[in-house]
Amino acid sequence: GSAAEQKSWCVAIDNTNLNTLQSNIDYVCDKLNCKILSVGGSCFYPDTKLNHASVAMNLFYRNSGNKDCGFNGSGDIVDKDPSYTGQYRTKCTYA
Repeated sequence: GSAAEQKSWCVAIDNTNLNTLQSNIDYVCDKLNCKILSVGGSCFYPDTKLNHASVAMNLFYRNSGNKDCGFNGSGDIVDKDPSYTGQYRTKCTYA
């Protein structure tokens, strides 16, 4: 992909229904390795559906060649890197 493509990430929209977020997590993690979201994983904290869904959705987005961030209207493409340092100083890096 071009440099421009690499500068976008897919995250969950803030007010998305929790069931939708869980469906997104299940959908992605059925297909891809979501180990970073399990206990002890670098993106487990904060342990919220919104955080976990955003990390999972971005994995899927990367895996689709930065094409698929729809998730039935619950995905949003952002140009600011959502990676963060969580509690216990674990760095959650968005792919």
